[in-house]
Amino acid sequence: MTFELSPDARMSVSLECDNGLTKRYRLDALEADILHASVDKDAFPTSAVAEAAELNK
Repeated sequence: MTFELSPDARMSVSLECDNGLTKRYRLDALEADILHASVDKDAFPTSAVAEAAELNK
């Protein structure tokens, strides 16, 4: 995974997958004095599922 930030306030994220596919996302940044993120953990629970064989890699 690579992150790049250009002088014109654009962020580029590149993901290289195991199958050779490269996914690239370009995001525009906004100027702001203060940014706050708040998430209700009860309304948006997070979970991850992994196969047992994947954990051995």
